[in-house]
Amino acid sequence: MKKTIILLNLLCFSLGYSFATKHIISTVSTSFSPAITTANVGDTIEFVLVDVHTATQVDQNAWETNANTPLAGGFNFSAGTNLYILKSSDIGTIYFVCTPHASIGMKGIINVQNTVNINNPINTVSEVKAFPNPVKEGRNILIELPNAVPTKVKISNQDGKVVFSKEFINSDLSIPATFGRGIYLLQVTHEDKIFTKKVIVK
Repeated sequence: MKKTIILLNLLCFSLGYSFATKHIISTVSTSFSPAITTANVGDTIEFVLVDVHTATQVDQNAWETNANTPLAGGFNFSAGTNLYILKSSDIGTIYFVCTPHASIGMKGIINVQNTVNINNPINTVSEVKAFPNPVKEGRNILIELPNAVPTKVKISNQDGKVVFSKEFINSDLSIPATFGRGIYLLQVTHEDKIFTKKVIVK
């Protein structure tokens, strides 16, 4: 019996971490590269910081106003290589800045998704569809959802600025692409899962 339990524990450990990914965020001059990272719970974020740069977690308001007040209980890394493993409590958006350079916009975000529940494949984020992509400026981005439940849609530009944010209850959504040409990050929060996709407006 003990051997069976040990083997099952080892198997679960192996399966649980076989899909984990390491994402590297480094500093380039006075910016983070990449500025936007999408990752899953269980993934590792590796911050590679040089000189006086920091990676300090802040709340959304501080991030949007280029402030540097640390978030209580958040991470605060200094120069060097620092590792942070994403937890279920991180699901959503993590905002971080460089403390000395927040005022000039040195900041980034990490969009943390829930891992897919293999026991309930019907409601996985893979069923969220967004098209056309690319989309012409002024046309609509169509989003199809598996169920008509409260859903939050957020679109951010490459600088992390939110250009569209709204909650819906329909299963078919239409978002006008009126925020200019460029590459954007679409984030759909649906049934406690987060779907993210890069969208090109041309």
